[in-house]
Amino acid sequence: MSGRRPARTAKGKRGGARRGPVEAVDWPPRLRGVVVDAEKMRIHGYLAATDLSRHYSFAEVVLLALTGVPPEPAVGALFARALVASMPVAVGDAPAHAALLARLTGARAPSVAGIAALVAAQGVDALAGTRDALAAWQERGGALPRSLRGSSRRDVAVRRALRDVAREGGLVVPALERAASAEAAVTASFVACGLDAPWQLAAAVTMASLPCSLAEAFASGGVDLRSYPMTLPAFEYTEAPREDAR
Repeated sequence: MSGRRPARTAKGKRGGARRGPVEAVDWPPRLRGVVVDAEKMRIHGYLAATDLSRHYSFAEVVLLALTGVPPEPAVGALFARALVASMPVAVGDAPAHAALLARLTGARAPSVAGIAALVAAQGVDALAGTRDALAAWQERGGALPRSLRGSSRRDVAVRRALRDVAREGGLVVPALERAASAEAAVTASFVACGLDAPWQLAAAVTMASLPCSLAEAFASGGVDLRSYPMTLPAFEYTEAPREDAR
């Protein structure tokens, strides 16, 4: 017995059956999974429970899911460190800030998580811009552009941490050998790990930012909008004169 439904028809004004835009297409009978085999619990063909969980780190399995290829240990180590370097999302940063506001106004945990993920993923546009600037610099050569450089304590710490693990694994990531900013260093590391497409970068930054964003939101103690610094920065609310009052 076929699992397909019989074609639906609609009657026209004269009573005759006609095929609509849905009936005119030969739709596939079921969803087709490409990455995950749900029945056998495989990711790109690799058994999750008996193979991946035993022989690969979490970061390596994430890379497998995003690229389709099991990474070399050196690549997995660089990706793991880039993820950790991206995790400190402060309350003033967009994902944690949005999550906190959602929590303070009474949103439930699933909604808070969804808002944090959505806002984090929006940051991929800036990351893609950094990726393009890095690619243009590597093709052109010369000094690292000022927009990609950074000298703050955070910039130096992130760059050195990623440079050290890349060197240990024999990976060549040119930006890590220059005075790259933290964002440029992380982006260069993601690209070196095979994450070049916007959706891949969005997956990485969203996954990295969620733990601290949610922890910050739920550390607030509950629904209490009065605890939010509404007047920071200071402002004065004034109304425009009404037309009938002139």
